[in-house]
Amino acid sequence: MKYVLGLDLGYNSIGWAILEQDENGNPVKLINTGVRLFDPSVEDMEKDGKGKTKNVTRREARLRRRQLFRKTKRLEKLLNFFIENNFFEDQKEKIYDSFERDEFLSKLDKELLNPYI
Repeated sequence: MKYVLGLDLGYNSIGWAILEQDENGNPVKLINTGVRLFDPSVEDMEKDGKGKTKNVTRREARLRRRQLFRKTKRLEKLLNFFIENNFFEDQKEKIYDSFERDEFLSKLDKELLNPYI
């Protein structure tokens, strides 16, 4: 006799079934079935019993990091454009200093002069 194992892999469970087959591959008999449930991987259980999964929390943090990185890069490109086109001739030395450059980018962002907001 041949046997077939069928698996159903889910997020919080694994289900299985074992079938017996004849010589032609047709199912003859259901030998056994079962399911194994796992505890949901949530961090903060709310009052209604629902919570965010750990993956959602990681994804949101990764999204914030990427957004911040992209915003900073856009401001850098904008500042480089201004420098290349001589918008800051009198402040050129200050802007090339990394501390002054970071301060300038922060000021540009905080004073709503940022065109990307």
